Amino acid sequence: MVELNVMLIGDTRVGKTSFVNTIANRRDWKRVGGDNGESTTIEVSECTTQLSGGKTLNIYDTPGMNDSQLRLSNKEIRTKLEYHLSTSLTTAVDAFLVFESLRSEAITMRRNLATLTQTFGPQVTQSCIVVLTKEPQSEARTRNLQQICSDLKVPAVFWENSHVEPDSGVWKSLDPNKLTAQVNNLITKIGTVKKYELTTLQALKNEINTEANRRRNAEPTQYETKSYTIQVPYLEPEVRNVTKQRPVIKDKWDGEVGKWIGRKKQYVVYENYTEQETIYHERSRNETKTHQVAVPKKPIEYYVDIVKKERVAAFKRQLMQ
Repeated sequence: MVELNVMLIGDTRVGKTSFVNTIANRRDWKRVGGDNGESTTIEVSECTTQLSGGKTLNIYDTPGMNDSQLRLSNKEIRTKLEYHLSTSLTTAVDAFLVFESLRSEAITMRRNLATLTQTFGPQVTQSCIVVLTKEPQSEARTRNLQQICSDLKVPAVFWENSHVEPDSGVWKSLDPNKLTAQVNNLITKIGTVKKYELTTLQALKNEINTEANRRRNAEPTQYETKSYTIQVPYLEPEVRNVTKQRPVIKDKWDGEVGKWIGRKKQYVVYENYTEQETIYHERSRNETKTHQVAVPKKPIEYYVDIVKKERVAAFKRQLMQ
């Protein structure tokens, strides 16, 4: 499964939250900005939606850059992003989506890109995509914004949101085919920009993995006694009486004449006798044996979870100082 992480950047009332509601095909994920122009987003909020082709899009809606109520500095915005992402250890952002309203008279794109550069470093512009929202006031403004994107070498996409009809108050969902085309175009554009590596979180992740491996390797090997059964062949003796025959030489008178003259002759007869003998039968029996085996150590994920809780908690405390 492919996961894409995008950050939404832009002033209030440019359609960031409406973008999330549209792409997630829902209208109640977050409250959109009011007509008074006041910011409604002061925390990092996350929405995950499934796209076609087995892709998952993780959307992080950030506190408004140049917040209308000046509640957050740009440094605090970055801190909130890292604070939020540290739990999942998301170490890269696939794209920063910089929103610009075609309906507004002001052009905030240059300022927001400059603010992004100040906040995340000059390399962040390589990870930016300008999202042009709402109905254009004039073709000239649209061409002007496209030219600015070209000059800044930042790709741009047009995006139409689902919205509430101003006259009737009826929710108008975007045509599914148009939404699919918009999403595919956006995903293609994301594939053309450079991932922004969150070096602080990458270092945190590396530290967690290193410590988890150290703890696993340092844990002494435990042994347990295992029993197993084997078949042992043996010979079983059997003693039995066996009847045999043996020759016996005997004498007898050699006829009637022999009796008178005292002459005998010998002859052989066979007589039975009993003798004990031992025979052996092949047998087998089960024997139980024991041996010591090493107990497998817990998987590395077990140690990662333990260290992660410790390190992430410390990281967040450090951010909040």
